[in-house]
Amino acid sequence: MDVEALHPKRHWYLTHELAFALLRQFKAGLTVPDTRLYFAHVQSAKCSNRAGKEQASRTLFENCRPFILPELKILKPDIVVTQGNPAVEAILKGGFAVRQHVRRTVNGARYETAFLELDRETRCLWLQTYHPGARSHFHRQRTHCWPLYAMAVAGFWEAGTEARPSR
Repeated sequence: MDVEALHPKRHWYLTHELAFALLRQFKAGLTVPDTRLYFAHVQSAKCSNRAGKEQASRTLFENCRPFILPELKILKPDIVVTQGNPAVEAILKGGFAVRQHVRRTVNGARYETAFLELDRETRCLWLQTYHPGARSHFHRQRTHCWPLYAMAVAGFWEAGTEARPSR
């Protein structure tokens, strides 16, 4: 994907920008376009029969949801970021063990983290964010919570091998 060709106020660019906010502390010289090398996009609706970029039907989301846990077991991510309520629902109803769920409000923005156990050996950090389409909520969270999410990621990495799956 040519990230530089994306509109800076649209979903895909903002997704890369979040990855940049989380990862720049670990890689000097990282740019927003470079983040495409460090994340995979997994969604509960694999396809849509709707015109354009319209969201898929609820039935499609529900039918595809069971594939998320097996996909993540294969990918073995260190961090999972959900964007929006359907993504949170996919995690909560998807067979994941959720541990140490932290919820708080920061200057009117929702901050939520937890750990997901993908299997006995694999635990990852879960960050819950608004979908960029929820503009006012998203931008409030971007301002007030993204720095906190970056600190949570740093703490997760600093915790070492006991907190992260081995590679």
